[in-house]
Amino acid sequence: IEEDNLISFTIESTLVNRQSRQPLATGIGACSTRETKYKYRWVFEEEAISMGLNPVTLKRKDKKYQVPNPERGELVNTIVKMSAKRADIDAAQSLPGVAATLRKLFKGMPVKGKEKRDWNWFWTQLRTMGVDSKKAHSILGVVSIKDDWVGKGKTLDAALAVIKLALAKEKPSPLKGDEAAWEDLRHPTEGEEKPVGVAAPKIGARAPTEEKLKPKPKRDPNTVKTIDALKKACSEDFGLDEPAIFAELNIGSWLEVFSPSDAYRTIAAARQ
Repeated sequence: IEEDNLISFTIESTLVNRQSRQPLATGIGACSTRETKYKYRWVFEEEAISMGLNPVTLKRKDKKYQVPNPERGELVNTIVKMSAKRADIDAAQSLPGVAATLRKLFKGMPVKGKEKRDWNWFWTQLRTMGVDSKKAHSILGVVSIKDDWVGKGKTLDAALAVIKLALAKEKPSPLKGDEAAWEDLRHPTEGEEKPVGVAAPKIGARAPTEEKLKPKPKRDPNTVKTIDALKKACSEDFGLDEPAIFAELNIGSWLEVFSPSDAYRTIAAARQ
């Protein structure tokens, strides 16, 4: 339908089996210039005034104003293509199993608003750790975290885990408890006398923390057959949570783990 200030198309699409030439599904798609994105367009204040409109009465977004589209006649091709596209999609979704598959596929896609909040949370965490943008990119080995990391299916949680591991490796682990006390006895500060009443350690004496611990039996990787078993094994054997496991395997989701036992071998080998 083409009338004054209105362009509207309704198209029926039929999906046909290439071999049998039998119709498999049909769909209907419609589009018109009544839709907001075709009926209006966004312009700056000067252009709105030149069209004889008062910007005060117009809807505003950032520095632009919504005005009636004066060039609707140029949208014929766009309206036709959008109608055909919607008809094809409607037909495809009516095929058995396709709708359910599409719902599963797009279920995990982040909402734009939530994605923005996730980025804010990510950069806040980095600032808390004293990591700036340049260092974060250097640790992850990317030019752009959005394109080279998230764009390749990896998560911000995994990126944060990688950065935490890198920072932990940079800092020497401080002596704790008995080790610190033993170190003070062996190496007193210059000019400081050894504490009275504290006998110097005998030659051959062992530090309190040098007591041998019973070796933990090694886990057979072949027993790690499921994702849940992999999570449990990595938590018990290496103290790794999910983001840390992703960082060790350089993956973005569990869908990339095809063999839990091989994944466990990879992590175990890196920690020997």
